[in-house]
Amino acid sequence: MYVVVYTVRDSAVRIFSARKANPKEVGDYEHNAHQD
Repeated sequence: MYVVVYTVRDSAVRIFSARKANPKEVGDYEHNAHQD
């Protein structure tokens, strides 16, 4: 899993940063992705 920071400007997507997610971020995502 990766963390990506981006913005949409006009018709382009600009990526500021992309890196591999750390274990806490993966756990947070998995916990929150399954909530309604």
